[in-house]
Amino acid sequence: MDSAGDLDRISALPDTVLHRILACVRDATTVTRTAALSRRWRRVWVRAPCLALWDTTDHGEAQRRRTAGWLRGLRGLGAGAAR
Repeated sequence: MDSAGDLDRISALPDTVLHRILACVRDATTVTRTAALSRRWRRVWVRAPCLALWDTTDHGEAQRRRTAGWLRGLRGLGAGAAR
């Protein structure tokens, strides 16, 4: 099949199945990036049952600032999904 005719079978799965898949991924950065896949995926990650938000590696002050900004954005996105 050409790319225009490809089926998106993963997005057709029920939310509960998608949430279980995302729970297996666990890495919060990776899970939240799924929001870019399609409109269907924009808020799916918000209800993932578990996300790993820790990192044991010291990446320096610049990384800490980026992480803090990412977490602020994460809180804002989660609040918007609850509406």
